[in-house]
Amino acid sequence: MNKFIIEDNDTLRKKVLNYLREKILSGAMGPDERLIETRIAREIGVSRTPIREALHSLEQEKLVKAIPRVGYVVTRMQKEEVEEICEIRVAIEGLAIQRAIERAQKQLAKDLRKNILKQRNEISKGNLRAYVELDAQFHEVSALLSGSSRLLDMARC
Repeated sequence: MNKFIIEDNDTLRKKVLNYLREKILSGAMGPDERLIETRIAREIGVSRTPIREALHSLEQEKLVKAIPRVGYVVTRMQKEEVEEICEIRVAIEGLAIQRAIERAQKQLAKDLRKNILKQRNEISKGNLRAYVELDAQFHEVSALLSGSSRLLDMARC
């Protein structure tokens, strides 16, 4: 039985990174919005360190920009740029799902169903930190069950 027990801080950083990336790409964090580490850390229930690391990674992806003595702000992007990033993510996750179905369809369905129920429960309790972790696991499950370490690495980015 595959379980998603993630214990290292590197993975927490990736969960925070995925959470912030999704907020930016979905428009929940808008162009030129100032990203305040302490506020984000408090909102999702983590320390500032994984927030800082995630913001640095997002800067490398050109989703945020660092402004001296201000901090980070969301980069103003063209619609085409957002669509391209989402298209790439869909391709990676689609390939992972396809391979996972070929290798472990029943396990995949079981793990995803369980994860969705846990997410709903955490959202109803207002537990954003648990939701962020479960959401990252949801996107990771197909990559893990795909049997491809490269797909898993790409999905975790």
